[in-house]
Amino acid sequence: MEEKEILTLPPYDNFVYALKAKTTKRQYPNRLDRFLSFMGLEGSIQEICNKLFELGRNKELFHSHLIRFINFQKQRIEKKEISEATLGNYVKTIKLFCSMNDIMINWKRIWKGMPKMIIEIHVPLNL
Repeated sequence: MEEKEILTLPPYDNFVYALKAKTTKRQYPNRLDRFLSFMGLEGSIQEICNKLFELGRNKELFHSHLIRFINFQKQRIEKKEISEATLGNYVKTIKLFCSMNDIMINWKRIWKGMPKMIIEIHVPLNL
């Protein structure tokens, strides 16, 4: 009997696999796309997620992109274009993508710069 090559799921498929609720299935890909667009990545959602996955191997560069995105969204909060909860939802989406693709991010470092309300809602007490 021949061994079959085991194929791994693409990063976008890993991400979508974790989406359960109908609303989440609709909103999370759009939120992830906002982050990907902010980074200037182009192509299909699958191609862009592959690029994001590869970028995740360079933790410092990934952290820099994520912090720049959060800072941009914080400016939008100050201008009252979005709410703090919206920023929290963006970060939850990115965190899920990272989690489902084994991209190790220092979330404690990321949460340090987040608005207090978001930290109280989204961060486990042991941080």
